Amino acid sequence: MVAPGISRMLARQRLDLEQRDPIPSEDDVLDVARAWSMDPRELEQKTDSPGVGLIVRLM
Repeated sequence: MVAPGISRMLARQRLDLEQRDPIPSEDDVLDVARAWSMDPRELEQKTDSPGVGLIVRLM
């Protein structure tokens, strides 16, 4: 699977450059979880305004 707007050759070059496997591994899952997670101890310091959640958007 290749993202829209990128050639297969360029996608392969990026994989080779970053030494990543095109098939996701457990490390990839952990990287995504780490990128999307929030430290609950830092919630009071956040200045972002709360947005509409996914459930509300689907309704």
